[in-house]
Amino acid sequence: MRWDALMVKYKLQDNKWMKDMFDLRSSWIPAYFKDVPMPGLMRTTSRSESENSAFNRVSHHGYTLNNFMNAFKSVMERQRNNQIKFDFDTSTIIPIIKTPLEDMEKHASMVYTRTIFLMVQREILHSLVSCSQKSVTSGVVSDICIVKHKRTNISKKKVVVEKKEKLDIDSEWNFNTSEGDFEVEFNREDLTVNCSCMLFERFGIFCRHILCILKIYDIQEIPSRYILKRWRRDIIPTTVLKRTFRYGDSSGNVEKVANDDKKLEEFMKKLEVFMTDIGEQGSDKLPVTKEAHIDKLYGATMNPEVVDVENPPMVKNKGFGTGKRLKSALEKATIQGNKQSRSCKTCGVKGNNSRKCLTLLNNSKVQSA
Repeated sequence: MRWDALMVKYKLQDNKWMKDMFDLRSSWIPAYFKDVPMPGLMRTTSRSESENSAFNRVSHHGYTLNNFMNAFKSVMERQRNNQIKFDFDTSTIIPIIKTPLEDMEKHASMVYTRTIFLMVQREILHSLVSCSQKSVTSGVVSDICIVKHKRTNISKKKVVVEKKEKLDIDSEWNFNTSEGDFEVEFNREDLTVNCSCMLFERFGIFCRHILCILKIYDIQEIPSRYILKRWRRDIIPTTVLKRTFRYGDSSGNVEKVANDDKKLEEFMKKLEVFMTDIGEQGSDKLPVTKEAHIDKLYGATMNPEVVDVENPPMVKNKGFGTGKRLKSALEKATIQGNKQSRSCKTCGVKGNNSRKCLTLLNNSKVQSA
């Protein structure tokens, strides 16, 4: 109905493109993906835009393959460093408890990463100020609860996060929950719960409606089955992360050694003995220079004696110009006059004239005297 009203308002009833888009609405309107796991993380171009932004900072379209690989390593190191920093912030920064549901907030801060915890904390806050239980229908095992959601403007002072976060949860993750009634089914025996808004299916965290019902049933912690592994703070131990990056590319053997402290210590001792033996034996070979390394990589020398491949001819792009400035008529006449200098009628010297002629001036002085 709203689509038809929009078409009538802007007189687009006969627009073919709009008709085709409406026929394909099940492929691009988010409401059709509510039951698909994690569609809220999907974006049409954000992944490629993020990749382009990361590489454009350190690379150029004219880079060789060798230069690009060096830039690629730089980008990966920066990403790994950011991940270590985020893990450090998660493990060291104690979040501020902002709601009366202290036990639930503390439990969420213990299991979730810092970024995900801020999202869950915002939903907990909305469950207190924006949601209320309207009715409940009790069954043999489960209860059907109707939660009334009313959009409330929360003061920024109540939901502001630390200055270093600068994270707007609603705009970043598009948690747009319309006003109205939502149905929450809660199983009293196995503590399973689901909501008609399907925020958990889309993003993997509890919505404000479910949190409102958990508060009513006096459940102090989020059930473990609803804490996704990808959002947990202990999914990758920081020590393993550092060891994996330190010893090169990831592989099964590297992971096994990195996870076993005894094997890792034994490996380091053997490596020290090996490096000591190499240093004692020495080497008669000269160190490999950067130029020699590049020559080996390309399979050709940087300054060959015979050049077989020449640079391609330069092609002027559109709007490049001819390289010649347009000259005015006065400038052309001046240049032409300089080429064909006139001579003075009195003295016959080229480039001189009657007004500046010294001979004429001297004669005039003599006559006056």
